[in-house]
Amino acid sequence: MSWADHLSVARKARGDSTPIVHIAAAVPDPLGVEFDDSWGVAEGSPVTIWTETHVYFPVVHDGKEWLAGVPRDPCDIASRHVGGE
Repeated sequence: MSWADHLSVARKARGDSTPIVHIAAAVPDPLGVEFDDSWGVAEGSPVTIWTETHVYFPVVHDGKEWLAGVPRDPCDIASRHVGGE
């Protein structure tokens, strides 16, 4: 999988179809880099992605990786714990 795949899932879960406005990354083209996102060791590169309405960032729990997201602007949506249930 890649961060692009994870971003698609995270955006769909939040109903975010707004344009990406900025990506801060540790590697060139962070969305296109394939990595093993399964349990074990975190392999995804550091990245933060801003859209017009949300900010997305990597989360890891026991090596399993995905992107979490929060609204860009203050709101009344409380965030759940990130990294495990």
